[in-house]
Amino acid sequence: MITPLFKVDQNEDFVFINIRAPYIKATSLQFEVADDVFVFSLPPYYLRLRLPGMLIEDEFMDSQYDLKTNEVKCRVSKLNKGEEFKDLDMLSKLLATKKQTNVSKPLIQEVDDENYEYDSDIDFEEDIEIEQNLSEPLESGKSIAYGFNNQYTEHIGVSVHAGNEINELDEPETTPPAERLIQMKEKTMKKFDPQYYLADLNDDEMIQELIKFDFITDFELNAVMHDRLVKLGNRKFLLSDPKSIYLGLVPLVFAWAYDHRTNMGDLTVESSWTVGKLSPSLCFLYNDYHKMKDLIIDCSERALSQPLYRHWQLIISTWGDVLKIFENGKKALLFVMVKLLEIFENEVHFCYRQIFIEDYAIWVQYASEKVIESLFSELNKAINDLSKRDVRFQLRELEVTGLGEHMEDSDDESE
Repeated sequence: MITPLFKVDQNEDFVFINIRAPYIKATSLQFEVADDVFVFSLPPYYLRLRLPGMLIEDEFMDSQYDLKTNEVKCRVSKLNKGEEFKDLDMLSKLLATKKQTNVSKPLIQEVDDENYEYDSDIDFEEDIEIEQNLSEPLESGKSIAYGFNNQYTEHIGVSVHAGNEINELDEPETTPPAERLIQMKEKTMKKFDPQYYLADLNDDEMIQELIKFDFITDFELNAVMHDRLVKLGNRKFLLSDPKSIYLGLVPLVFAWAYDHRTNMGDLTVESSWTVGKLSPSLCFLYNDYHKMKDLIIDCSERALSQPLYRHWQLIISTWGDVLKIFENGKKALLFVMVKLLEIFENEVHFCYRQIFIEDYAIWVQYASEKVIESLFSELNKAINDLSKRDVRFQLRELEVTGLGEHMEDSDDESE
């Protein structure tokens, strides 16, 4: 989730909270107050403020979306009219949790720590105090880290000059994570082609063959694959955000599974492009997911707007493949990572192997089995809940319109 830019003001009766949130559905706006806490949740944005005074829900509580400024403007009533709230310009202080005022929480965790507990998706109704990081103004020309555990810079820019067409960021070396996600949302929406989608829907004989393809069941590593792992050597990781690392496996596995199914088990010269375009961590360097449903929707939207085949049932079949891989545990995940090592051996796209895949191939060998099981459980639930309504392309409405036009064309041809 992204902590949006915001500012807070007041008068004698109200607190005014303006939140910058471009590319959202204004009809989905929601916020709550309880005592001194204000919570705003609208994917991909989440904001929780602890104010220096008490609030109250009443008939004057209101929110509006300003299209010109891309701001959500919220008005909340003070419980005690006339009370002055101190330090409303101390934004980091407003983001602090109860625990942060008394307890120093370690930000670094060993990768092989078996005691790490994986947190499931955040429920807005439960108002869990999610860790938030206040965005800072970006210094002109300053490099922003990316890749596995955010430990790389100056890899993608060089590859772009060499012909890397996977990258879709305008400025990959200097774009902060929040802006990477915003660019992905915008560009994916623009790339979706309704006519392309309808064509694959109405003429899907080949796609049905791909859906029937028997997905791999043997995840044994052969001698060549073992050799690739040995050449990577070994290293130890200190994770600043363990959950995002675990969730980061999912888009990579989905992208590989899609390529594997649509090529019926073979690799092609386009495999690196397909995997790169379907995985947000590669084409937009975005690897900061904390909710399973968010990344599933983003990957599904990429699969509806980028590759050769853009078919909903094909995407659902691919998610079934992903489930099978996670159900088979670390052995299957390692198999996929080694396959990705092979796919990204080409010179132009080798940078993605360096900044993500090699580290994942080493790291997954030490990952907790308990956490992998939790990931599978959460993934299973999210996939079962996935529907066409979750993506932004209004597929159901499009299908109804497209089906009617298709039938009219068929009638014309028969006359």
